[in-house]
Amino acid sequence: MSIFDLRQSVINEYSKYIQSFLSIADDRVRAFIEESLLRNHALWPDALIQLNPSYEMGKEVK
Repeated sequence: MSIFDLRQSVINEYSKYIQSFLSIADDRVRAFIEESLLRNHALWPDALIQLNPSYEMGKEVK
């Protein structure tokens, strides 16, 4: 499993956990919450990968 697959698995489980607490009676509010938080991934933004500009290559491992 790659780190990205692991991340997606954690997010899927966390999303189910968050949704288990949502009990919204008003249809408009429920639609807003589902759209803004769940579908637009407001609680779990895309992964950010950064490279250190001062990184220097080391010796190769054979």
